[in-house]
Amino acid sequence: LQYYQEIIRRKLPILFLNCFYPNLNIPHVSINDTKAGLLAVNYLIECGHQKMAGIFKSDDFQGHLRYSGYRKGLADHGLQVMDEHILWLDTEDQRHMADSVDRILRRLQNCTACLCYNDEVAFEIVNICLKNGIRIPEDLSIISVDNSHLANLCEVPLTSIGYPFLEIGKAIAENLLKMIDDPSFNGMKEFTPS
Repeated sequence: LQYYQEIIRRKLPILFLNCFYPNLNIPHVSINDTKAGLLAVNYLIECGHQKMAGIFKSDDFQGHLRYSGYRKGLADHGLQVMDEHILWLDTEDQRHMADSVDRILRRLQNCTACLCYNDEVAFEIVNICLKNGIRIPEDLSIISVDNSHLANLCEVPLTSIGYPFLEIGKAIAENLLKMIDDPSFNGMKEFTPS
């Protein structure tokens, strides 16, 4: 944080992509991650699911925002968040998910659906489930966020909340150039996921 505060003090243009620090007054370009989590849960509820696991990243703010949307979606429908069905991963855990199969399977136990932090996590969860006799989607429906190429490459194609990669990249470039030209320009842009 001290480096970011120094950048602010020097009045250098800075713009976060996706993640940001809520306690720093630095603009960001991202999707509304809370809404992404909410959309995913609402979709699963519309499909008849009542018991949903959630797998989220603990070491970036996007994971916490998507978890917030997950919680809101369940609460809006009178469903309880069950801590035993929540799995928090950090970046290192995500790289070695195959080492945590028992832990993952315990979190998924008695659930009919799972919201995964992103397609990369979902891809690994599908593989773990299939290797352990859990059929996708017959036994467990999986939804994720990003709608990346992995969603289609997965052994079982994923349902995934869209992430406007091109639009976000364009907004980052355009807004940063505007901030360089006009230091008073607020480069903040938050896209609605779909």
